[in-house]
Amino acid sequence: MNQSQNHTSDHQQAPTPLPSQQAMSAGTLLDSSVNLADYIGVLLEYKWLILILTILSTLGGGFFAALSVPIYQTDVLLQVDEKQSLGMAALSDVTGLFEGEVSTTDEIEILRSRMVLGGAVTKLGLEISAKPKYFPYIGRGIARRFDGAIGVAKPWLGQKEYAWGGEKINVETLEMPENMIGQALTLVAGSAGSYQILDSAGQHFLDGQVGARAEARLGDENPFRLFVSNLKARPGSHCIIKRNAPSTAVRALKSGFSVSAKGKNSGILSLVYTGADKVQLPTVLNTIADIYVRQNVEHNSAEAEKSLFFLAKQLPPLKERVNAAEDAYNAYRIEHGSIDLAYETSAVLTGLVGLDSELSSLQQKRDELRQRFKEIHPTILTLDKNIEQLQKQKSVLEKQADKLPNTQQDILRLSRDVKVNTALYTKLLNTSQELRVAKAGMVGNVRIIDYAAAPNPIKPKKQLIVTIAFMTGLLGGILMALILRSFKGGVEDPNELERVLGLSVYASVMHSDNQTKMTKKRKENNNNIGILAELAP
Repeated sequence: MNQSQNHTSDHQQAPTPLPSQQAMSAGTLLDSSVNLADYIGVLLEYKWLILILTILSTLGGGFFAALSVPIYQTDVLLQVDEKQSLGMAALSDVTGLFEGEVSTTDEIEILRSRMVLGGAVTKLGLEISAKPKYFPYIGRGIARRFDGAIGVAKPWLGQKEYAWGGEKINVETLEMPENMIGQALTLVAGSAGSYQILDSAGQHFLDGQVGARAEARLGDENPFRLFVSNLKARPGSHCIIKRNAPSTAVRALKSGFSVSAKGKNSGILSLVYTGADKVQLPTVLNTIADIYVRQNVEHNSAEAEKSLFFLAKQLPPLKERVNAAEDAYNAYRIEHGSIDLAYETSAVLTGLVGLDSELSSLQQKRDELRQRFKEIHPTILTLDKNIEQLQKQKSVLEKQADKLPNTQQDILRLSRDVKVNTALYTKLLNTSQELRVAKAGMVGNVRIIDYAAAPNPIKPKKQLIVTIAFMTGLLGGILMALILRSFKGGVEDPNELERVLGLSVYASVMHSDNQTKMTKKRKENNNNIGILAELAP
């Protein structure tokens, strides 16, 4: 039988205690060191308190874990290759001056930009929010019990306006005046697919039917248009619908979206999206990845289009120059007959044609680069130096040509114009055709390695929550037991009296719980209390 150890002590007349003993109080007894047996005794004395607090805390943790909204996560894996220039073939030898390693930081910022995320918001209609109205705090957790059920749950506690499980709503179109954007509107479900719309003040302003467009004119503002494609709800239950501003929808999407690089300068990007809607998560993340890949292709196509536009302006006048040079050359030969070029003239012609072709190529490089860079860019400055050196070499050859006979000079000049213009025109024409083929087969430098799969729950960690709740309840119960014991008076060990006060203890009478019950029963029935040794031997 577990009994406390409060004692009543008898003692003989003892000598007057020493002054130091008189100064000692009952608090001094309680301040003495406590051994392990004392702690175990306290825990056994308050074992029911500790057990109750532990059970309550564990049940509370389990209840919290069961009603918490699960958070899911899914991911997409992308690969970003080194960007290849799709400009003119004439620029192939200088592309290394302005190409570099893949900048994953730039690609991450592009993925998090409004251009990509805003495109996903618009395509999926994420600016429209429509969901059943749940009972505060616990309603959504209770409603999850009916996920996949055919019907809808009956209302709890007579709260018919709340959703208790099985409710669904899909809103395809929600157009409203500017002053209503961001306001939470209430949709009250009716019978046979009908519904009513209440504004933020609770005023009714529209009736509608599922599967049909509903419209209301609100003053001089833009009309209110609503199309509900699906509504599964008990008549009288409420749903909350709202249209957010595009910037608000993008911020909400960005809050659960993250991008990180797999290693340093690896070109592998991991896209992760976290949220409560496990059905919508993969769709949203795959849409973001597709929009990013498409804009990458369009960006590269724009480069090719820009080069094609540049060539389209250069080819017609160059074609006219080729025709004019050929006409002049043929007319000269008809007038003077067939003229053979001397060895010296042929050598000068070959040198001048080569220099003119190279000068034309460098000048075209410069013209295209000027569309991207300023005059002081190092690449353009290098081209200017090369052009200057070639012009000096050309001047030397032209001085040699001036020493030739007049007939040889004329045929040299005409032949030179024909060959240079024809070579340049042919080169640009081939480049234009290559760009058209490249643009038609454009794939970009980004590819999707893994699309988003079925999301996995990451929160809440139910086992961890229950374990923490159990440990909290156990430690809290032990702490409460120690606190209660510290406020409890009395001396349990008669040896403490002899050791501290110097009083001799001859006998002690143990406290009995049965005695307390007998006394209480006597007061209730006015009976004799009886003898404890006889009733509870």
